[in-house]
Amino acid sequence: MENINLFDEENNCLNEPPENSPVKGEKRKGKRKWPIFLSGSSLLIICALFIVLPILIRGMNLVIINPGKVGIAYNKRGKIDPGGHFIVEKKYKGTERRVLMPGWYFYWKTTFFKNIIERPMIKIPQGKIGVLIAQDGRKLAEGTVLAEDDIVDEESGELITMGEKGIRKKILTPGTYPVNTVYFEVEIYDALDIQPGKVGILTRKIGDPPPPGQILVPMQSNSRGIVRDVVEPGVMYLHPYVYKWEVTDAITIPAGKVGVLTRKVGKPPLPGTILVERESDSQGIIKEIMEPGLYYINPYEFQVEIVDAVYIPDGFVGVKIAKTGKTAQGVQVLVEEGFRGVQKQYMKSGLYYLNPYEFDVVLIESRKQKYDLWLPEQIIAEGKEEMMNLSEKDNNPITFLSNDGFKISIDVTVVYEILPEDAPYVMATLGKDLKDIRTKIICPGTRSFARLEGSALKAVEFVTGETRKIFQQKLESQLRENGALSRVNILNAFVRSYTIPEELLEQIKFKEIAQKEKIRIIEEQEKHNEEAKLAKQKIVMEQHIRQIKAETEKKIAETKAHENKRVAIISGEKLLAVAKLERKAANEEKLKQIALGEGEAKRRELLFKADNLEEQRLNAHKEIMLTFASQMGKQKWVPDMIVGGNPENGNFLQSMSDFISMLNLKIANQLRTSGSAKRVAGATE
Repeated sequence: MENINLFDEENNCLNEPPENSPVKGEKRKGKRKWPIFLSGSSLLIICALFIVLPILIRGMNLVIINPGKVGIAYNKRGKIDPGGHFIVEKKYKGTERRVLMPGWYFYWKTTFFKNIIERPMIKIPQGKIGVLIAQDGRKLAEGTVLAEDDIVDEESGELITMGEKGIRKKILTPGTYPVNTVYFEVEIYDALDIQPGKVGILTRKIGDPPPPGQILVPMQSNSRGIVRDVVEPGVMYLHPYVYKWEVTDAITIPAGKVGVLTRKVGKPPLPGTILVERESDSQGIIKEIMEPGLYYINPYEFQVEIVDAVYIPDGFVGVKIAKTGKTAQGVQVLVEEGFRGVQKQYMKSGLYYLNPYEFDVVLIESRKQKYDLWLPEQIIAEGKEEMMNLSEKDNNPITFLSNDGFKISIDVTVVYEILPEDAPYVMATLGKDLKDIRTKIICPGTRSFARLEGSALKAVEFVTGETRKIFQQKLESQLRENGALSRVNILNAFVRSYTIPEELLEQIKFKEIAQKEKIRIIEEQEKHNEEAKLAKQKIVMEQHIRQIKAETEKKIAETKAHENKRVAIISGEKLLAVAKLERKAANEEKLKQIALGEGEAKRRELLFKADNLEEQRLNAHKEIMLTFASQMGKQKWVPDMIVGGNPENGNFLQSMSDFISMLNLKIANQLRTSGSAKRVAGATE
């Protein structure tokens, strides 16, 4: 019954009365705070509610569904489901398909119309899955394993089409689900949990038969069989009635290794095909290799072979032989990359990840190598048998007959090398076994040369003389020519020793002893001669030294005399220059003294004229000065100079200088006396 709310909670007043109310149309002024008279029908309804409500409450039941649980309702009343199912919708008799979620529910006489039971929700733990098995539904088609699920309207929840009875396709992943346990039985299974380092292999148990001859099926197909795709580490929730699985080890390729895959299933490869591509569906060895790491490989599709990577140590190079590729045109010893055969480019030292079914790599030593061709007798004598194997011993002895029929044997050491850039050619021409350099080049070449050259020489020539040296040089030259044909660089060939027959050695020994004795005597004779010659040379040398010494002393004396003469001349020239300067200075001094004498005479003449008392004295003095001047003019002031000088001239000049100084002092005294007399006379006046 619909309730009518007549009270306006917001305004604390009644709402507008119904249309049939008797108070309809009356004017209301303002807000009415108190209700007026109610209509008869309203009162009737209120009274009915008070009478019926207690009866209804007594006939209803309260159903409480607790959290984590669901309520399953069984309808005791209603129509029979037309499909004959015991799982029904609300209006039909039977167990309702939909469950009651946690909460409060009111039902009219529940035990009379409904029977409600409470059941726990279904909880799927982590790492588990739940499989729903429907106990009711449409009949499952013959040969079908999984039943179709219910088709329900997502908005209203109403059933559109009921699913089939049996194992449903839908599974429950970890979580809590409100499942109708009358409708469904739930089976718990382990999920597919793959740990690190493992891989999961799936097999689909239901579906269409695979195509004839096909073992592996795609993941998304509906065919039965082993699934091609693998499951990597992790948890995967799969239907246990659809799939079965096995967990196996993943493929680990260690460092320094490579993995070679062989596809075991698929269509046969084309005739003549050795390697197939990874993306193809052909059987055979996969061209691409697996480098070190962890790989998730389906063991039903691939077989994995782990082999060593190619390691080229220092001092070696690698020659790559391609087993697959295009065929080179014509006859070519070496080929480019992409062609089948020995490739031109060599491989430097390092680690290479190559497919052994695609390439062969031959290691060739690029360092200098030594090959000793030992004599069997010497090997045994020196205890070096471990240095050779039997096959090498058979090839080692180098024996030939000399020109005079003696058997000669030699020990030879050959030093050779293979340049890196020549390694591919050497391998292509000689083969993978590089012992062929020794057995096909060095050993045969040495034996052939020894037989040809040795047969032209006498046995004794191998003991004495330069024959051995020339023989070795020719052998080395011959081996270099032979090695150059195969690009093997022969560096040196040494003939370490010769084996000569004993009877020849005895003869040579006595002859050599006599020859040495003769040489010794000749050497002693030559020694005495040399000593006499040396004594004679010593005497001549001493005479020569004395002669050189006398000539040296004479030369030194002449040089010293010449030097003294030169010094004397220089000294004379210096003295002459000095005398000239002194003469010039004397002339200038003479002129100066004359000028001074004349000036002094003039001065005194004036003084005499001024002072009669002094006139007579001045005249006397004048006469003296004139006499002195006259004598000075007649005197030879600068004497003739010769180299070496004259000490008398120097004394004369000194005497004249002293004499002039004396006269000057005398005149000065007279002048001072005259001046004093004048000052006294002036004072007296």
